[in-house]
Amino acid sequence: KIKLKSGPELLIYETNDVPLFHVQLAALGGTRQEVDSNMGIGSMLSNVWVSGTNELSEAELHEKLENISTSISAFSGRNTMGLKMTSLSKNQDEALDLYFDVLLTNRLEKSVLEREKLQTLISIKNRVDNPSHLASQKFMEMMFPSHPYSFDLEGKISTVTPITVEDVLNFKKKHLVDQNIKIVLVGAIDKKKAIKLIESRLAKMEKGESFVRSYPPLHLESNVESHQITDKEQTHVFIGYTGLTYTDPEKYVLSIISSILSGQGGRLFLELRDKESLAYSVSPLHMEGIDGGYFGAYIACSPEKTDKAIQMLREEFNKLCKIKVDKDELHRAKMSLIGRHDISLQKNSSIATTILFDRMYGLSETEYILSKDKIKAVTAEQIIETANKIFTRAEVLSVVGKKS
Repeated sequence: KIKLKSGPELLIYETNDVPLFHVQLAALGGTRQEVDSNMGIGSMLSNVWVSGTNELSEAELHEKLENISTSISAFSGRNTMGLKMTSLSKNQDEALDLYFDVLLTNRLEKSVLEREKLQTLISIKNRVDNPSHLASQKFMEMMFPSHPYSFDLEGKISTVTPITVEDVLNFKKKHLVDQNIKIVLVGAIDKKKAIKLIESRLAKMEKGESFVRSYPPLHLESNVESHQITDKEQTHVFIGYTGLTYTDPEKYVLSIISSILSGQGGRLFLELRDKESLAYSVSPLHMEGIDGGYFGAYIACSPEKTDKAIQMLREEFNKLCKIKVDKDELHRAKMSLIGRHDISLQKNSSIATTILFDRMYGLSETEYILSKDKIKAVTAEQIIETANKIFTRAEVLSVVGKKS
């Protein structure tokens, strides 16, 4: 872990299994930094970011990247935005130079923006025919009133249409400052050369303090529900409760609860689909955030089975509040969670992502290693305690489908 002279924190994890390396930089931004009037601008930035540099056109940039077997892509989520790259170790210098050219460029062709806006507007219009998205979006709006977590990541027609080149570049400039970013490098690298190049390139970045909005803790006073009627032959149900923040230690308990409920051997599949034939698809829902998250479940079912499906989802949540999980089921849930975690970290890019976001959200860079022991330490008593904390909160219910 290095504090660069230019300001940002650089984390390096060297591996030599394969001659590849991955670099990823993130800034606090994304949807959480948007307002009603510019909803979707973070997503638009990620769509147009890798469209050239101050010296290279979009076609020239992608030709250069292809010639050195390198991929660069941008991302923008609910809490962060950034840029990532994977390349061959032998091309480290050239690849990093291109990466920082893309990162720091202030050029965006209007034709590129208009092309991406058109694609986004088509996607937004097509949502009308996607009932699961309608149910999910309404769920988020009710779960997070007066908070940008309720925003659709792509935005709305009324907010995407007026976006200009200046709007996108100003949003990027506002958040991509030295005190608002962290950068992670993972793989087979020449460390000294990489540090020197990164230091010199980031010295040209905008200087400034982190611009991060502050929101009160998320809390719902009472149950809220929505039933949207469609003519589709399938009903989509999202049911949930206010969850936890990234830094809440109980998130590991909640992850095990999710593991108990999920998969073909999980309670939701066995009880609602196998035994009762209630679901086409059923799964738990789970999200942590800076200000809070949610936990719940999603089910797609026949319209006439909707009421029973909702009732049985509540019953499964209630069981977790009252009945202790037996040793075998708890062990399986833990091993499944740890196994999925280990598999996800077989790529340099996954290791980089995990380390980067842990640091962005105030956790240790070794959290991904410590998490195994924290998962193993969870007890059946803690599951009951956390289940009662979550499932006794106000309920959010979003239903889209025919009348039952």
